[in-house]
Amino acid sequence: MSVRFHDMEGVPAIGSVLMGKYIVEDLLGYGGMGSVVRVSHIQSGEILALKTMLPGLAVDAELRARFLREGQSAERLRGEHVARVLDVGILPSNSPYIAMEYLQGQDLADQLRRRMLRPGEAVDYILQACVGLAEAHANGIVHRDIKPSNQVLDFGISKTPALSCELASTRSDLVMGTPAYMSPEQMKGAKGVDARADIWSLGIVLYECLMGFRPFEADSFSAFVLKVSNEPPRAIPSRIPHGLQSIVMRCLAKDREDRFPTVIALANKLAAFAENGHAAKLSVARAQIMMRRGVAPQPTMFVAVEPTHTTLRVRATALRSTRQRARSVIASNYLLALLVLGTCSIAMVITGVMMIYGRW
Repeated sequence: MSVRFHDMEGVPAIGSVLMGKYIVEDLLGYGGMGSVVRVSHIQSGEILALKTMLPGLAVDAELRARFLREGQSAERLRGEHVARVLDVGILPSNSPYIAMEYLQGQDLADQLRRRMLRPGEAVDYILQACVGLAEAHANGIVHRDIKPSNQVLDFGISKTPALSCELASTRSDLVMGTPAYMSPEQMKGAKGVDARADIWSLGIVLYECLMGFRPFEADSFSAFVLKVSNEPPRAIPSRIPHGLQSIVMRCLAKDREDRFPTVIALANKLAAFAENGHAAKLSVARAQIMMRRGVAPQPTMFVAVEPTHTTLRVRATALRSTRQRARSVIASNYLLALLVLGTCSIAMVITGVMMIYGRW
């Protein structure tokens, strides 16, 4: 549900036209770092989500440049479990912006508030997140803000935004992410954080799905940092299969060298505990394909500066035709069939992909 506009500094007004092409329709989210508005493209009529950085932050050239690099990297991602970035640019106010798919759905956090997930059901969702992250990691993107509210569900399909959206501090000591899901190394700053930080976050999310609460809790941020850095996670009860317990605990290893080295390795171990075995094998196969398609062997530091406005790059990359999309889906499903044939029956998978936008 969208929220209504109030007098908020740096937030586009409803009805205003941005960059001569976007009509602002509603405010989707707002916080200390930026805002997300729903817009429609004047010429195409397409509905998009426009993430904008507050003008006060945009004066920092380093943050602005990092934000733009993130958006440009995310534009390369095309997997079904990652929300597409369609355009990146700078507003006349000098604030960078990113235009993304506007998709509606219930996020995993909403699901967890209503009921406890079955262990296999939780694994199914994490496997789908692994597919999206495999493509991101292969393209040099570390998400750094994996959490239940960043996974939208539609007909059992999970989708995660390519861009993280939490920011604290600035410059080389940048700390990014939601504290409850941040790895120990993230809490120390941005330098040296790699894809294994996302594996820690997936472990926190999986733990929460299994238990109904997170493995670390504290009354203050400083106490929380100490607990994450020095204390083991709260024990998982015996009702959860021992092998699945071990997977969660390996994700939450303090030393990242002791965690799963890649989301592919994690997905391979998780598949045995999935509720839907066929879908699990497809997810693992798809993640392997996504990793092979990647173009950057070394993950780059993914600093989530608040997305801002975007200018649709005419239909060249952003608005691919239905025919092009169909060819892409058919080819992808054919490759998956070749990988999985002989180990399970091939089922038609119809995916409605949804996304949740960053909350500040």
